Amino acid sequence: MGKVEFVTKLYTAFDFLYRLFLLNLLWLAFTILGIFLFGFGPSTVALFDTIRKQLISGIGNDKDLIIFFFSSYKKHFIKGNIIGWSIALYFYMLLVNYRFTNFRMEPILQFINGATIVIAIVSIIVVSYFLSLFVHYELTILKYIRTAIILTVIQPLPTILIVFWIVLISYLTYVFFPYSLLLFLSALVYGIMGLCYSSFVRNEQMINKDK
Repeated sequence: MGKVEFVTKLYTAFDFLYRLFLLNLLWLAFTILGIFLFGFGPSTVALFDTIRKQLISGIGNDKDLIIFFFSSYKKHFIKGNIIGWSIALYFYMLLVNYRFTNFRMEPILQFINGATIVIAIVSIIVVSYFLSLFVHYELTILKYIRTAIILTVIQPLPTILIVFWIVLISYLTYVFFPYSLLLFLSALVYGIMGLCYSSFVRNEQMINKDK
């Protein structure tokens, strides 16, 4: 590897990390703009949407990235809040159920406790597919949910890779805490969106091939 090639690859790597940092910063800034309660949903959707755009065709400079993020944030503000609060409420109910059964010794409650953990893990995968589908296709909410569940079940390899990515990023975040918080969410979403987008492209190619 020549010196010029090495410097080019090093610059590309640092530019990629800088983009992740900027996306993380934008997510935090627009979450705060929505006073947290009304900002985390649309900010998360905008993060998925911006990374999708980056994967498909790229986004020019920092100004273009910020403009696209803000545009997506405004576009999905209402639906993003509905989705964000629905997901938050769903996982809160799972947490309440887990805490209630965690300290009980009755066999049936212990079974429910274990089932709650399994449901939570599967739900995280379904949510990953759901948000990726939401920014990539125009469907009804029920179709988003149904398709996300179907993809979770019938596509074992992408699903396993999503689980691996979530575990890996969570572990690295723990090891390098608190510095890892500068890249945590954007890195997590980048991997999830990348895996889902690749899956969507393959599915579309198979459908077109069969026509």
